[in-house]
Amino acid sequence: MSKPKEYNLRLSKINVLDYSYNEKHISNKSFDEIIKNLLIDTKTTVDINEELKVIIIKLKIEFRLKDVLEVFFEILVETTFDLSPFEEIVKRDDAGNIIITDDSITNTLLGLSFSTSRGIVFERLRGSILQGVVLPVIDPKMLLSNH
Repeated sequence: MSKPKEYNLRLSKINVLDYSYNEKHISNKSFDEIIKNLLIDTKTTVDINEELKVIIIKLKIEFRLKDVLEVFFEILVETTFDLSPFEEIVKRDDAGNIIITDDSITNTLLGLSFSTSRGIVFERLRGSILQGVVLPVIDPKMLLSNH
């Protein structure tokens, strides 16, 4: 059995790029009613900066209720990862597109980004009607399909 490749990974930067929260549509509802009707949407982008040798994941999380189209909570979190050996992890395909060569690395980075965002969301909701809401544990692959 061959030994798996070893990579060095470091979460080097966390930024909250955007944040909004409006209790207008939930202020007259109980916590249980909100949780029962809560929809959580995510949008993910993965950027690779070859010059800086980093991978940047931007994760947008939105909350809305099933019966209300308006988003009442929104946050955009950017996580930056240093990886080495970068040249083995990030390459160009035949069409010249930049790709990450190992899907397990992509999944790990997405999982770390979502977990980091989970903590930030939890903290941002402290003292609000939604205090105690915890984002679910998900398969990181779901983030790529924007579910």
